[in-house]
Amino acid sequence: MSQAETALQPDLPTEIAPAAPFAETGPSASDAGGLLTIDLSAIAANWDALSRRAMPSECAAVIKANGYGCGIEPVARALVHAGCKTFFVADLTEARRVRAVAPSTVTYVLNGLSPGTAAAFADIQARPVIGSLVELAEWDALMSHLVCAEQPGHPLNERQMQLFREVRLLYRGIPGSLANSSGIFLGSGAHCDMVRPGAALFGVNPTPGHKNPMQPVIRLQARVVHVRTVPKGETIGYDATWTAKHATRVAVVAAGYADGYPRAASATDGAPGADAIVAGTRCPLAGRVSMDLWASATTGFTSKADGAPPALRSNSCESGGPAPAEPPANAPRRGAPLRRTSRKTSDPTRP
Repeated sequence: MSQAETALQPDLPTEIAPAAPFAETGPSASDAGGLLTIDLSAIAANWDALSRRAMPSECAAVIKANGYGCGIEPVARALVHAGCKTFFVADLTEARRVRAVAPSTVTYVLNGLSPGTAAAFADIQARPVIGSLVELAEWDALMSHLVCAEQPGHPLNERQMQLFREVRLLYRGIPGSLANSSGIFLGSGAHCDMVRPGAALFGVNPTPGHKNPMQPVIRLQARVVHVRTVPKGETIGYDATWTAKHATRVAVVAAGYADGYPRAASATDGAPGADAIVAGTRCPLAGRVSMDLWASATTGFTSKADGAPPALRSNSCESGGPAPAEPPANAPRRGAPLRRTSRKTSDPTRP
């Protein structure tokens, strides 16, 4: 069988390195400012849902940036167990990590073939995503990327699909890949031989403006360190952008943008921010998200809740300001204050 026939649709035996026991990492539960939980079963379920939607095209998985911050090794293992045969990563270092735990899968490197790296690609049997006609002469697979897939009605989508079809006519018999996460929802015309979901695997909504069809993957909890009453007219946060319209009970939480919670979640007098679940109640943020702390305006909140871990809203949420647009799978960015755990569940829809 030629490389052209196997380049994007490998039929290889699946070997998986033994998985390490699931263990929490980071500071002890008593020392941690919060808990970051990664649901590997939800990642596998999201891949399966996207794979079924893209059939008969193959569904690969983009797990660059250390598996969107979830850990490239446990994510790769979970996806291989789900049936994934092909991965896309950012660079050779990530390709080596995938090869170590899933040696029989096909791994593409999105950053391409840098000068002097051909031998390294050969050593680990990784495949570069090429970006010039010179490189194309040495490789036989076609790939492009949709720039407006999140906007189904954008004319550039149809234009790109048409141009890609025309290019494929010049290279008959060579597999092609065009659709990213949102591109999968543009229909079969974008699917080609392989689709390449990335962010959607980790719970980010691939259909903005519509209900998220993906299962939540990331759950970030953090400790309430103070509960205070802010008098009417007083402000909260840097630059005094949020003013209490009446006496307001406020919970101060030990998490911030250093933990990956986006500054875009901040609330001002003119624009509401994101929400958080505090002691079981959905509460709006109050003021700026700072490096280590943020505040939520609470309702019926008592001091007995001091120390309770609220579940921060993340990419599984559909409303509440701009925060859900930034996947918290990029967290944590500093590491130490958060305790981190990966788990598999029989019910990955559980928050």
